Amino acid sequence: MSALIIVGTGDHARVISEMARASGHDVIGHIEPDASRLDQIAWRGDSPILGSLDSDEPWINAHRGSPFVVAIGANEVRRRTYERCLELDLLPIALIHPTAAILGTASVAAGAQVCAMAMVGVSARVEANVIVNSMASVDHDVVVAAHAFIGPGVRLAGRVQVGAGSHIGIGAVVREGTMIGSDAFVAAGAVVIADVPSGVRVAGVPARPMDRPMEGSE
Repeated sequence: MSALIIVGTGDHARVISEMARASGHDVIGHIEPDASRLDQIAWRGDSPILGSLDSDEPWINAHRGSPFVVAIGANEVRRRTYERCLELDLLPIALIHPTAAILGTASVAAGAQVCAMAMVGVSARVEANVIVNSMASVDHDVVVAAHAFIGPGVRLAGRVQVGAGSHIGIGAVVREGTMIGSDAFVAAGAVVIADVPSGVRVAGVPARPMDRPMEGSE
């Protein structure tokens, strides 16, 4: 295990801080991506805020090559922040809660987070900077592409593919073999039984595009 920098200062960052300690890491501190927000943060975490991602920050030279994870829920912000950390020569690591199950030949890429009581099934692949949140199930042969968000309690059945930057909301269910395109949005509690094209937002049971009237509506 190693000393770890957590990039983020919101609620998810506090969760990841506790998860890091439970996994045996020593948390060096937190980084706020946006320097303009440093004076506005009402921080409730146990580790200090070291500074921002501005290149002239004094903490950077002291910690180049240090392991990091980006603890920010919003996918696009998390992607930009992750790429900025790579530019600053920080080292992404996979962070996996000790109660999570990574089965057989499943793989979790550097920068990804698999939270408490989540499951990643046999031959599934979780790519860089993905969040698999608490009690989510990523079943066999699923692929979750980079920078995607899998919410708490989500159920992805076997061979589902989730495109880069997509958001699967809390408690959603996705039928086996379904493809979710890149930058798609699946609302909380949705049941997805058909492919979702890239950039499309869906909700409901069964899930339908959010700009289309639901059955029985005017």
